[in-house]
Amino acid sequence: MANVTALSTQFAAQLAQSMAELTKLKKERQDNARDMLLRGTPVAYISKWTSLSEDEINRMKADMDVPSVSKENPDDNENK
Repeated sequence: MANVTALSTQFAAQLAQSMAELTKLKKERQDNARDMLLRGTPVAYISKWTSLSEDEINRMKADMDVPSVSKENPDDNENK
């Protein structure tokens, strides 16, 4: 019985460590997406690069109040 308890405890510790690593990776992807948004990178490209959904990136963009960059002439936003 002690062996089962030890294995259970070990499994719980490994699960907690894996969850922490996944959380860290997701935060890194979100930070990368924010940086890319600030640089004017298109949402579709950010989604492919970070594996985050376009919906999630668009929500981040709305929360950050990032201005859209015109595809024809990116300098148009600077003159406004």
